[in-house]
Amino acid sequence: QVFGTVGIDSLAGPSEIAVIADESANKDYVLGDLLSQLEHGKDSKGWLLTTSKELAEYCNKEGIEVVLCESLEKCAEKVNEIAPEHLEVLTKEPLKLVDLIENAGAIYLGEYTPVPAADYFLGVNHVLPTGGAAKFSSVLTVMDFMKRVSLAYVSREEFLQERYLGIRLAEIEGLELHKKALEVRR
Repeated sequence: QVFGTVGIDSLAGPSEIAVIADESANKDYVLGDLLSQLEHGKDSKGWLLTTSKELAEYCNKEGIEVVLCESLEKCAEKVNEIAPEHLEVLTKEPLKLVDLIENAGAIYLGEYTPVPAADYFLGVNHVLPTGGAAKFSSVLTVMDFMKRVSLAYVSREEFLQERYLGIRLAEIEGLELHKKALEVRR
């Protein structure tokens, strides 16, 4: 209702969950966690990225996209393409994958850190980017509600040393008056 009048965190939704799981994952936990986020609405999305054929078959339910990968590293690559709102890592050694994940709103490690726990009692911020926005944005923080102003001050010497960069860019863009504003300062 106030978007455009004041800053808001984002136009988020629908809910998304991706789970990276290997053969050690409890199949009921994996399926339950995927379905829990699909419960938010028919447009919610769920992905299972796994190295386990058995788990893939078990979770191949309506609304869940199952991707069978040859390695956990490939699972992480696929997650980075998806950039999900929530990512659970249910593997033997979940910490080993953290450094491979670049695009996720939030990462939940281990079988006792499901997304619903974060929804209700873990205390982590749950305002997260959706729709692939995790490729370029982050979890909501206080900084999202702070207004910042840029400030610049350049000495004559610094300006004269670097102004050719601006002159050349103005030429490339065809902005003659930008170029003249730089050239007039000698």
